[in-house]
Amino acid sequence: MNIDQFLAPVRGPLQQFEVLFAETLHSQIPLAERVVSYISLLKGKRLRPLLVFLSSDLHGSINDKSIRSAIVVELLHTATLVHDDVVDNSTVR
Repeated sequence: MNIDQFLAPVRGPLQQFEVLFAETLHSQIPLAERVVSYISLLKGKRLRPLLVFLSSDLHGSINDKSIRSAIVVELLHTATLVHDDVVDNSTVR
């Protein structure tokens, strides 16, 4: 079993997530925009949004609240990574 089997039923919401997540990260502040554009390039596997969508699907349907929840979860995860890497100058997570 590979991740593509889990992604299949939620491909549409994941695509919506990617667009809205990029819009959410956008900033009018040049330095913040530069940092955010770097962070947005490091997409990873998107396991957290995948789990939010699969959970939503199990409990009814995937809707706008599901997508917003996935964005919040991913923002929180991203913030912890930035904190570890930049603020704490940590070499280990």
